[in-house]
Amino acid sequence: MFYLVIAVIVIALIAKSRSSNNQTDSDADIEKQNRILDEVNRTYGNIESYEPQLEPSDIDGIYFNEFREYVNAECRVLTPAEIDEIRYKDDYREDIEQDFPLK
Repeated sequence: MFYLVIAVIVIALIAKSRSSNNQTDSDADIEKQNRILDEVNRTYGNIESYEPQLEPSDIDGIYFNEFREYVNAECRVLTPAEIDEIRYKDDYREDIEQDFPLK
């Protein structure tokens, strides 16, 4: 009976020591992650505050981004079909008016 009590106490102490080691490891991991984030912020600055540089294109209201892609004012990359629709909207309007005249 005495050995059983000793065994239970030893098991409880081992479990407590493992949980405190896990907490220490977790704290060390968090500290390591924070150091890495600090280094990234020092190296690259605040990445979230990046403002894209837009250049005007040959189409009103459409811009070029840094990769020379056509984008709208919200910096959404436009597909070739969207660009053609914007570029030739007056041509499309004339075709529609010819095919479906207003009465």
